[in-house]
Amino acid sequence: MKRYTPDFPEMMHLCEMNFSQLRRLLPRNDAPGETVSYQVANAQYRLTIVESTRYTTLVTIEQTAPAISYWSLPSMTVRLYHDAMVAEVCSSQQIFRLQSAV
Repeated sequence: MKRYTPDFPEMMHLCEMNFSQLRRLLPRNDAPGETVSYQVANAQYRLTIVESTRYTTLVTIEQTAPAISYWSLPSMTVRLYHDAMVAEVCSSQQIFRLQSAV
C-alpha cells in the first residue's frame, strides 16, 4: 500500500478558501458571544464567536436543526488566523486530536 503524502500547497489553498468564505458568514462585530444564524434548505446553523484576539478568532459552527437527537447535530470549532488569512478546524464533534494512522 502506498504511503500517504500530504499535499501541503493544496492544504494551504483549502485553508485560505475556508478563511475567505467563513469571514463572509461571521457577524460584523468580532466580540465574544456574538452569533449569527443561517438556514440552508431544511438545516439551520449557528456561528458563535468564542474568542477574538488581534490575530485570531475562534468560532463554533453548530447545526441547530433538524434534530433527530442531540448527538446527531454536527458541530466544530474553527480558528481563523487573520495575519495568514487561513482557517483551521480545531475540533469536530468534540474530538480535538486524532492519532495518525500512518
